[in-house]
Amino acid sequence: MVSRSLSRVFIALAFVALSIGGAQATAAEASELQTALESAMADSARPDADKARDKNRKPIETLEFFGLESDMRVVELLPGGGWYTRLLAPVLRERGELFVALGTTGVENRVLNQDGFDKVEVLAKNTKFERRGGLAHIEGLNLGVKRVDMVLTFRNLHNFDESSR
Repeated sequence: MVSRSLSRVFIALAFVALSIGGAQATAAEASELQTALESAMADSARPDADKARDKNRKPIETLEFFGLESDMRVVELLPGGGWYTRLLAPVLRERGELFVALGTTGVENRVLNQDGFDKVEVLAKNTKFERRGGLAHIEGLNLGVKRVDMVLTFRNLHNFDESSR
């Protein structure tokens, strides 16, 4: 009876030790991501208007919540002017990959031609994407990548309203 109780205690202690170890690893990964994002956010090439929006958009909290890690293959759909692209690209540059797809003209013209964004790959360049009657229409979508870890899209419906129905 005593040995069975001791076994349960050891199992419980082992479980606690493993749980703490896992939490520490997760915290270390989050800390690495936070440091990388803070560096990207402070980049002197980043527009002041982008920096001013950090307070409301909370990019560190958002990307940590989504589970972003620096070694992921990430697709950003409809990157617009590149507000998130400017944060994702530096974080993923060394160990991960960033792809942008659909509605990429703005980010191509304003961001991808700058230093440090040469590894960002534009996908689905020939895909026809348009808004008609308040709905998005996509024809011929083929991203051409087989495996990705995450697909992100931000604020893409914020201009739709009752009049666009």
